[in-house]
Formats: sequence, structure tokens, C-alpha cells
Amino acid sequence: MVEVKSKSEDSAGPGAARQLSVGEVARRAGVTTSALRFYEANGLITSSRTDAGHRRYLADTLRRVGFIRVAQRVGLTLAEIRSALEARDLAEAAPEFGAEPKTSEEIHAVIRPAQ
Repeated sequence: MVEVKSKSEDSAGPGAARQLSVGEVARRAGVTTSALRFYEANGLITSSRTDAGHRRYLADTLRRVGFIRVAQRVGLTLAEIRSALEARDLAEAAPEFGAEPKTSEEIHAVIRPAQ
């Protein structure tokens, strides 16, 4: 029996989050594929791998790459960008903390009393 999958259905199966190839993310974000690999190597974005070893990115990666590009243009270092993205990720994971923290230090100030 042959199973046919639609283009929008990724390897994770029906109902899974939309995943994009490295080429599609590069094209839509206006960067090169090597820039995406650089961002990934520096912990700014993440990908999963297919059985064949091809990178797959969640659609949210487009927003992250847009933020990275703007942050680089205004002169932030990779470490500062990484810190801002980590703060954003933590704030999204724990919205009960209120307003979104701007730095990892602000996040740690919230977490320390709870420990």
C-alpha cells in the first residue's frame, strides 16, 4: 500500500506544527542558509532533523530571525541577542510572572525568591 502525504503535512504527522526547510526559512526571512546555520550554532535558533538529516524549523523561527536581524542592525552582540531571546522564551513559558522581562537578570530576580 502506498501512503501519499500532502505538502503541508510534515513528518511528525497530521495536526503537528508546521515545519519549514532551511531553504524555505532562508527565502522567507531574507537571509542565507549559512546565516541560519550560524544562528543555530550560536544558540539563537533551533531545528529538528528529519530521518535523512535535513533541518526542519518551526514557523516561529521566522519571527526569531527577524528579531535577530534587527538586533544586529542596532548593534547588539550575539550574547545580548541570545539573552533577550532566552528571556522571551522564559516569559512565554511562564506568563504568570506578569510583564515580559527584558533581560535574563530580571528573570533570575523573579526566580531566586521562589527557590
